[in-house]
Amino acid sequence: PDEPVITISIGVAPICETGASFSSVYSIADSALYEAKYFGKNDFRVSTC
Repeated sequence: PDEPVITISIGVAPICETGASFSSVYSIADSALYEAKYFGKNDFRVSTC
């Protein structure tokens, strides 16, 4: 039988300011994740401040 193929896409968001909310950092990381998926999956993207 065929073995399953596993890929991973990662989005990373730095915390650029003291007191940044979880939801704002999560949103930036989520955008980076979808950018990684858009450009072919099995990749990672790191957002900048």
